[in-house]
Amino acid sequence: MGHPLHRRSLAFLFTDIEASTRRWEEFPDAMVVVLERHDDLLSRVVAEHGGTAFHFSGDGMIASFEDPSDALAAAIAAQREIRVDDWSAVGGLAVRMCVHVGDVVLRDGEPFGWALNFGSRLNTIGHGGQVLLSAAAVEALGGELTGPTRVDSLGRHRLRDIARPAEVFQLSTPDLDQEFPPLR
Repeated sequence: MGHPLHRRSLAFLFTDIEASTRRWEEFPDAMVVVLERHDDLLSRVVAEHGGTAFHFSGDGMIASFEDPSDALAAAIAAQREIRVDDWSAVGGLAVRMCVHVGDVVLRDGEPFGWALNFGSRLNTIGHGGQVLLSAAAVEALGGELTGPTRVDSLGRHRLRDIARPAEVFQLSTPDLDQEFPPLR
C-alpha cells in the first residue's frame, strides 16, 4: 500500500567533522573511539534541546527540531563542548555546523526532501567550529537572538547543485570562534 506521507516544516541541525578523511588515515584506531564520543556527545546535546538525531553518516549527523531556537541552542552547546573536550588522540577536532528551516515530507516519521539537500550543501561550505544559518533559519528565529549572540550575513554564495545563490549567515556568540577563512 505504500507509506503515508506527511508534509511539515522543521528546523534541522547539520554537522560534519572537518578533515576527517585525513584523521582516519593518520589515526585509524583512535578515530573509531573519537567518532563514538563525537556521536554520543551530539546525540545527548540534541536530545537535551528537544531534538531527534535521525541520520548519522560517517562523520556527520542531521537532527530535527520543532523549534529553530532549540536547533541553534543545540549547535551552540555542542560547539562549546567540542571546543573544551580533549581530542588530542586525533590531533584535535573541529566540527562545522549549520541550521536550516524548511519543509520536508515525513515518511514513517523520517524527514525527506529538498530542505535536507539544501542544508547539507550549506553545511559543506563552512569551517570546523563555525555555525552557519540559512536565511530561512534566521527568518524563523525572528527576534529570538538576544544579548551578545547575533547572526551576521556573509553574503550570497553558490551551493553545489542549488540553482540560485543563497544568503548565508554566521552565528557569533561568546566563547566560540568568530573568525574563519572565507566560505568554501
